[in-house]
Amino acid sequence: MPQFTLALQRGLLKLAFIALRIWYFIGRPQTKGAMIALWHNNELLIVRPSYRLDYGLPGGHVKRNESFLNGAIREMQEELDIDVSQLPLKLALRDTLIFESRYDTFEIFEAEVQNRPAMKVNQVEIAWAGWVNPNIDAVLPCIQQLKNYLVNKGYSLQDS
Repeated sequence: MPQFTLALQRGLLKLAFIALRIWYFIGRPQTKGAMIALWHNNELLIVRPSYRLDYGLPGGHVKRNESFLNGAIREMQEELDIDVSQLPLKLALRDTLIFESRYDTFEIFEAEVQNRPAMKVNQVEIAWAGWVNPNIDAVLPCIQQLKNYLVNKGYSLQDS
């Protein structure tokens, strides 16, 4: 993708994200999100969206009339082109918190894979994706949902 096109798409996405954050601040909506924690040999697949500085898990907004699980599977496919629909995904965490001025109820599903799946980072919504060891990389700045998940799994995190 040409650099100008990529920069334009990222710029428009950042503007949309700012507008959404303003709406969240004014409206204080209740939202639903779903994420997938994919593990391979004690490493966790994480992403950094192009519109946010913090790292998180692949996932996002759950659509109306969509289950949390189906939303998580869809988001993984959209963000990284990874099909996890056949994996034994289990619910690892369900929580509600105030996130970006909204009440976000989210579910995180997890699975362990034998081999790292091939992934395709489109560089528009997702700027970076990779495997990290939470014991070593706990100092990465990450969103609260990821912090809650890791603490729930027994990891101790430093403030980032």
